[in-house]
Amino acid sequence: MNHRLLGERMSSDKSFDASGDDNAVISLVRIQSLRDALPNNVSLVDELIDLFFADLQVRLAAIGDAVNRTDASALALQAHALRSGAGNFGALRLDDLCWQLEQMGRSGNLQGAASVAERLDHEAQKVRRALAAVKSNGSPKAADPSAV
Repeated sequence: MNHRLLGERMSSDKSFDASGDDNAVISLVRIQSLRDALPNNVSLVDELIDLFFADLQVRLAAIGDAVNRTDASALALQAHALRSGAGNFGALRLDDLCWQLEQMGRSGNLQGAASVAERLDHEAQKVRRALAAVKSNGSPKAADPSAV
């Protein structure tokens, strides 16, 4: 298994959907790379999506709770954990919002964190819809996440 595709943010991945739209919700190139890395087990990508969906709900709730309790340490931890999953699918806007919250948590300055967490929740729902479309279509080329 190619762990680079699963864990690291690949800075050379400039294509965020099939047409190269930098405003897409997820990277179809990244998802196709995952599928290509697992040619005999394409359903594993769908399983990764399902695991991300389950983790997404838990992390969003924990982030909201950390913001409400003004728990900077928990906010940094939960935002960092969610970034990993977002990176797997090239959800760069979601990744960036997580990064912002992580930095707020690390600095201990949570001013504006509620607003960023609200934007994070909104973006997470877009990512969820885009990944569900990719999963149900079985091919990233068939889905258009920029339409969500």
